[in-house]
Amino acid sequence: SSCIPNNANEDEPGGGSSETEIQWEEKIYWTGTIDEDFDGKRVLVVMDKNVGGPNKVHDKSFFGDIEIESIEDLTLLPENYDRINWETWRQILCLTLPGDSKENVVRVIRQLEIIDGIRSASPNYRGSFHTQHRTLL
Repeated sequence: SSCIPNNANEDEPGGGSSETEIQWEEKIYWTGTIDEDFDGKRVLVVMDKNVGGPNKVHDKSFFGDIEIESIEDLTLLPENYDRINWETWRQILCLTLPGDSKENVVRVIRQLEIIDGIRSASPNYRGSFHTQHRTLL
């Protein structure tokens, strides 16, 4: 698969054996268990800084053959966003999956963790990140 860094011209092809190898960020693997209190419908995904971007839209096909009902950008920014520390900012997406299965959430997390361009994937803990994150925006 090919990825285009944020600073690349999106009209140019992004594949092939490029001379400059993309330096992916170190992955953060989910270490939780299925017994934790998370819902069976959503997975939170932190995009690698080389792939994510402000208000960048990602097609479902980026995530391989995972069945996804919808993709919500939890870090959607207004037009005037000049007070952001771009060194630490990362795009965070919420993937809504069909059905309601914690087993499926865990399986999808493991699939997402091996995709280049995804820094981390984790469940949507009940009353936790997704809810808190909304109040920060």
